[in-house]
Amino acid sequence: MGLNARSPLNSSFLGPRGLVTRVSVLFVVMLGTFLLASPVAYFTAGKLGVIACFLATAVCLIAGKAALLTSHGLRLTHLNLYGLLIGMSLRMFLPLASVALVFIYRPLLDAGMIYYLIVFYMIMLVVDVVLHLPSTGTSTPAQRSLR
Repeated sequence: MGLNARSPLNSSFLGPRGLVTRVSVLFVVMLGTFLLASPVAYFTAGKLGVIACFLATAVCLIAGKAALLTSHGLRLTHLNLYGLLIGMSLRMFLPLASVALVFIYRPLLDAGMIYYLIVFYMIMLVVDVVLHLPSTGTSTPAQRSLR
């Protein structure tokens, strides 16, 4: 009993805009940005700089995944707008809370973690917006009825 093209599991989780694909794309992009930024972090602040870079990547990745999971979980219910608002709040709150913790633990502040958070947060937002945009080949039944 395999997944066919009309299976809701296939389109919801595994399709070109499915949850697994979205989370995987976010993970690959954030891993790539970490790999590009970690040499800079090492040359500017040593091992602590790489730790700060990794923590900033992890915070943004967790926030992005939480937003994707929340908005995906509530997308087919009457709570769709609430899912987007909760996801947006999670995406904003987790990095903001980590900034507050960085001010408490001063070495991470000196290693530049806030700068990494800002850059990775912007990259995460761009990826999230691109993943939420509808693909050009698909349309909803409401869009088809307007044609």
